[in-house]
Amino acid sequence: MKKIIFRLTTMGVYEQTTYLGKWTDATNQTMYLKFRGTCESLGPNGYMQIIDDGFAKSNPMK
Repeated sequence: MKKIIFRLTTMGVYEQTTYLGKWTDATNQTMYLKFRGTCESLGPNGYMQIIDDGFAKSNPMK
């Protein structure tokens, strides 16, 4: 079984231990494509875990 872990921090977004970049309005499309590509590589019996280490708190939705 394959497991993908996304870690969201105030400094950036990581997939497993790979830095995907800092999520800002300017990089929104790039980050989305990286997320989508990683998720599509997940097998049918795999699962995804998302860990938020303060990312949402530092970027509240308006």
